[in-house]
Amino acid sequence: MLTLIKLLAKLKRYWVFLKEYLVILNSTALLNPSTAHLYDQSLSMAVVWDLQIADALNEDCAPHDYSPLLRLLNLSSLADRRCSCNLIFLNKLLSGFIDSSSFFAKINFKVPFRCTCNLYTFYILHCPTNYLKNEPINRMIKLANEDPSFLQ
Repeated sequence: MLTLIKLLAKLKRYWVFLKEYLVILNSTALLNPSTAHLYDQSLSMAVVWDLQIADALNEDCAPHDYSPLLRLLNLSSLADRRCSCNLIFLNKLLSGFIDSSSFFAKINFKVPFRCTCNLYTFYILHCPTNYLKNEPINRMIKLANEDPSFLQ
């Protein structure tokens, strides 16, 4: 049983390394078209690796659905990690651990005139374009408004 736990720990470390490597390769493939074939090769290697892990652990995984493996190895997805990092950054910005007056100036607090049931802390300005709507500080504020546990 102990060897199985050690094997799972090694698999988990390798899995995290492989996913981080794919993120780096993806960013370089976007910047440099001559290295795009490396990303495709490593992506196919990751799919084969995922299928081998699923087979070794007797897990049924649909193609390109790795949520059972993520739960089994106690990993979070890249989207979940991005959301949590955005909320941590916004919390540190508001608490003063990060000193950036230019970011802090872009945050609009919602101050109601009377007691309302509206629980949103931040006011998001109307953005006529997707470029402004997807600005990092606007995405962070939107995540904070949607997360009920933020600032509590």
